[in-house]
Amino acid sequence: MSAETGQRPSRGQDDGQRSRLGDFLVGAALIFDFAGMLGWRSVSTVQNPTDADALAADWDAVGGDLRWAMGRHPSNHPTQ
Repeated sequence: MSAETGQRPSRGQDDGQRSRLGDFLVGAALIFDFAGMLGWRSVSTVQNPTDADALAADWDAVGGDLRWAMGRHPSNHPTQ
């Protein structure tokens, strides 16, 4: 129970805290798993494949901008 309100936290808040703590502990265990005894669990944060496609397109655009900017740099066009 909360001291201020005298009510218990809602179930969604409590479950979220447990989930984050569990994820943290699993991550910490994987860091120290030198023998490879723990397996990676399948974690997918992408809910919609089109989101992944949009993200890939965004990074492709960033890469294109970087290639363009690097091509314009004077070190890529030495004068004789």
